[in-house]
Amino acid sequence: MYLPNDTWIMISSLAAVSGVIVSAVTFYKSYSRLKETEQIKIADSLENRLHDVENRILEAEKGKNLEELKDRYIQYLNVWEFFSLLIRDKKITMPSLLDYYKPTMLDDYKEIFNHYPDLKNDNTRFKEFKTLCQEWEKQQKEC
Repeated sequence: MYLPNDTWIMISSLAAVSGVIVSAVTFYKSYSRLKETEQIKIADSLENRLHDVENRILEAEKGKNLEELKDRYIQYLNVWEFFSLLIRDKKITMPSLLDYYKPTMLDDYKEIFNHYPDLKNDNTRFKEFKTLCQEWEKQQKEC
């Protein structure tokens, strides 16, 4: 069976366009998975850092040194500050990760700042963490 030249050109064009579309979809899916993997790695690192500082907090509580205890809480807040920065800069966007950390962050926000109001009132420290938690609290009240 003989097909005219125009038909072959049309078939070739469709094949080329289909190939480009398949390549683009494959690239997008791979990129999305890579982005999620990176977010999970960051969360895993965060989890390790939080556990390390939590253990230091427990040690400081046993020693009953109030200044050391406050320093440990500041270290703990520094970890949350970094994570909050990543969330607010849209580097961490996975809903499952946000849902996992949100309750802990909000509880820590309330508990630590109730215990240390000077840290809460210091406008130069923990801005990202405070802002994020305040946004989340506002969202909870609206629901």
